[in-house]
Amino acid sequence: MKRLSRRDVEELSAASVKLAQAAATIQRSGANYVPAVIQLLTEANDAIVGIRDRALATVKRVLEAMEDRADAEARAKVAEPTAVPAGWPGGGEQPKE
Repeated sequence: MKRLSRRDVEELSAASVKLAQAAATIQRSGANYVPAVIQLLTEANDAIVGIRDRALATVKRVLEAMEDRADAEARAKVAEPTAVPAGWPGGGEQPKE
């Protein structure tokens, strides 16, 4: 199964807006078929928004995982012992008197 790209998500959002605009236009017409058409447009829009939202949730999880990994790497780097020159406090050797 193909993953959705950022462009795909943007296109889904644009399609959702167009469906909402079409529904509003049809509703203003006042024809007797309006409720049935609005229902169909709403169902299509719900499907589009659901796919888009799942893709955005996946992107969010991936970004959070990347942040967590970067944080762990930064903490590990800070926790690494630093080399202290000999003769300095904590340098391993005692200064000679």
